[in-house]
Amino acid sequence: MTTYGSQLGFVDYVGIIWRRRNAALLAAGLFACTTFVAFNFIPKRYTAQTVFERRADAVGTMTEKGTPAKFSTFKPTLVHDLTARSSVLAALTQLGYAKHPATGVAGQLTPDGSAELDRLAGAIAKDLRVTWIVQTNNLDQVNVSLSSTDIIFACSLTNRLVENYIADTRKKIIEQLSDSVVFLNERIAAAKAGAIEAREQRYNYLKGHPNMLPENPQFVDDQIAQLELRREQLRQDRKALDHKIAFLAGLKTGQDESNPDRVETAAQIHLLERQLCDLQNRLRMTDMHPRVLKLKRSIDQAKAKLKGMPTRTAVEGEGTSDKAAAIALDVDQLVAERKHIDILIARNEQLYAEYQTARANFLPVVQEYNRLTDLIAEADADVKMWRTNKAGVHMALEAEENGSRTHLQIVKAARPAYMPSWPKLWHVFILGIGGALAFGALLAVMMARMSCSFSSPAQAKEALGLPVVGTVGLILSPAAQRLQMIRRYVLIPAAACLLLLITIIAAAGVIVSANYPERYAQIIEYVSPATRSLWHDVQDILGLI
Repeated sequence: MTTYGSQLGFVDYVGIIWRRRNAALLAAGLFACTTFVAFNFIPKRYTAQTVFERRADAVGTMTEKGTPAKFSTFKPTLVHDLTARSSVLAALTQLGYAKHPATGVAGQLTPDGSAELDRLAGAIAKDLRVTWIVQTNNLDQVNVSLSSTDIIFACSLTNRLVENYIADTRKKIIEQLSDSVVFLNERIAAAKAGAIEAREQRYNYLKGHPNMLPENPQFVDDQIAQLELRREQLRQDRKALDHKIAFLAGLKTGQDESNPDRVETAAQIHLLERQLCDLQNRLRMTDMHPRVLKLKRSIDQAKAKLKGMPTRTAVEGEGTSDKAAAIALDVDQLVAERKHIDILIARNEQLYAEYQTARANFLPVVQEYNRLTDLIAEADADVKMWRTNKAGVHMALEAEENGSRTHLQIVKAARPAYMPSWPKLWHVFILGIGGALAFGALLAVMMARMSCSFSSPAQAKEALGLPVVGTVGLILSPAAQRLQMIRRYVLIPAAACLLLLITIIAAAGVIVSANYPERYAQIIEYVSPATRSLWHDVQDILGLI
């Protein structure tokens, strides 16, 4: 049974620790010193990190489906390719670590050696970590890290893994680019064939519709208007020829001796009047229009000329036979000219009918022509696009084969860094200081719990139920008092100072070993012989005692 009751508060615990502060401080110092000293001897783990960059490929390779296969297609398999056991085994073999396990007479791995190497690769694969520092659509920075007690090995392995991944990925890209060149050649040939076929179809279609010019939608209407004017002109010319032929026929038979110039002038006046009427009625021209004024002047001049002509032609001393022969010759010429005009009229009517049909069928013809034209334009655009893609892919293939492309490269190779990744410096100090305080406080409480003595009159009164009349201190002899004085003022301060000095030195060693590993190694190398000699001297003194 302890001298303390079962119900203790925070103040009671503080009082217990304060009364046994010397023991608590001693225990805390020993714990901290042990922690800091142990840190200098426990195996530490170091982390090697290799950062490489993956930029979006400006040139996408073309697959059989015609869709671009960019470098992002390798993203889902990146972690597996870097941390797979086969990748680790290949890297170990290249670094020469495959020679460490047992080998046979021929230098090949024995089953035990293969199993050991496989276990090593599996353990390393579990420790590998792949994280993204930057992850966007155009840029990825990937960090490959490995923790190991051998920092040189960790750096070599992570660098080798990334180099192998870049080399393997470039091989795959070269294969895809090579396949893409073949695919693009096929696409170019197919697009050219489509353009040629569409041009031939349009040519044959236009041959079947010779009067169609779809690029000018007003062409048909303009042609019909011109044909109407031409038809009217031809009809008037034929009518005039009919009058001349009738007149000459009358002269030939002696039935009409009127003046032929008068008849021709009258026919000309009639033609001019018809043209004037057509301009005023159909084309809606006013009387002040230049063409109307010109026609009116021509009509007035013709009428004045007609008034001055005699009605009949005086037959001078020609013979009757000569006159009849001349008239017959003129009639034959006029008949031939009328036949020619009839041919022109028939051709004009045929063209007029064709253009009328073209006007009715113009929209379907234009639609078909435009469809064929669009097919040709699409085929030409495809040829241009495939050629552009081929040029880019071909340049990318050459650059990939030459190794001059930089879209996949190591940004920061792993370098030996002797600052341990485990345990961290703050871990050690939290464990050393915090654990020391907790251990000292726990030791003080346990000592108080396990003590059977009374620390105050109130405890004795409470435990025994008897009144306390007085207390008598510890009776010491003079020698015991001197020894107590020496222990209190010499031994305990010296031990505390020594313990504090060792703790400070050990803590300084922790900081130096973590932040300046090269300097720490030099210090250990320099201090080790002196420390070893001092330890031997201490052992000799202890042996003599």
